Amino acid sequence: MSVRWKKYLWDEPRPATPRDIARIEQAWGVALPEAYKQVIATHQGMVPVPSTFRVGSVSDSMGPLLTLGPDPRWGSAYSALDIHEQFKSFLPEGVYPFATTPGGEYLCFDYRDATGEPRIVFMTVEARILPVADDFARLLQSLYDGET
Repeated sequence: MSVRWKKYLWDEPRPATPRDIARIEQAWGVALPEAYKQVIATHQGMVPVPSTFRVGSVSDSMGPLLTLGPDPRWGSAYSALDIHEQFKSFLPEGVYPFATTPGGEYLCFDYRDATGEPRIVFMTVEARILPVADDFARLLQSLYDGET
């Protein structure tokens, strides 16, 4: 199924700039996945349709992609850098948030054992880290319409 993107944080698209992407990569000391860079460059702050993904035997919904650049309207509420900083003491080193869920949980890149693309993991409100997909492209391919 093909993913479409709907507006969420703003009424108009606000693409992440190459400068925003480079700033995150430098701050986290990682190379972001190319598939993610292509998506965030046009769909920052947007929600995928379909949005349901599997986490073990249950499902959840992917909310908006977190912002890479500063935004005066939303402040730190949807900022990938600020959210990482806020949860840094709960996250293992090498795990970085890139999207939220309606329940206030996060989808994250997991670079801990990555030799190439980082895996995608889900961070629960209890700070449990659960596997979701082998990489960002596979996450998008696995999204489906469904109830959470």
